[in-house]
Amino acid sequence: MLTVIIPNLNAADKLRPLLAQLSREPVKIILSDGGSDDGSLNLGLSHGARIVLGCCGRGHQLRRGARLADTPWLLFLHADSQLSPNWAKFVKRHINSRPQKAGYFSMKFRAKGFQPRFMEWAVGLRSFYLRLPYGDQGLLISRKLYDEIGGYEAMPLFEDVDIVRKLGRKRLTYIGCGLKTDASKYERDGFFRRGWQNIKLARRYYKGEAPEVLLKDYNNTSA
Repeated sequence: MLTVIIPNLNAADKLRPLLAQLSREPVKIILSDGGSDDGSLNLGLSHGARIVLGCCGRGHQLRRGARLADTPWLLFLHADSQLSPNWAKFVKRHINSRPQKAGYFSMKFRAKGFQPRFMEWAVGLRSFYLRLPYGDQGLLISRKLYDEIGGYEAMPLFEDVDIVRKLGRKRLTYIGCGLKTDASKYERDGFFRRGWQNIKLARRYYKGEAPEVLLKDYNNTSA
């Protein structure tokens, strides 16, 4: 009933725990790869994943993976996600009780200290009050609703913001459990600095700047 779609680019080490979790449940897995050469593809195959290859960029990869899915429900996850032990129970409850809505997870960083906890709190506020979860919080959506809104766009950046804007506040809700995500980029750049840079890029996107232009600044910030 559920296909999990994961965009991947040389993320084998981070991907391994997620695939191990998913393989314990009766779900289909699609690994949408953007040109990995680190063993990711063999890792995916060893966990029963279907591999789809093409150009990199999450928007492209998510759209490509969704095109191959043949189940009534889709779950999009980043390769560095780790789900809660009871995630399947909450996903099933959402599917049975709120089929007309898409769902997202709460997010925690795999890092210790005040800054990651503060960022988690800020993400929670943004998700609850603005109904603006980002891609690293996952997206659970029925095939019917996904097709109705046009799905992910083949964008190099902010494909997650685009799809939740198309969904709108009334068709988006919290699933009821969380996931953990890798914090290495935030630890490298500084939690507050990276968070602030992401906010500024999002404001520019809302004002109409092209994602291709914003991607250059995003990569410069992350360098």
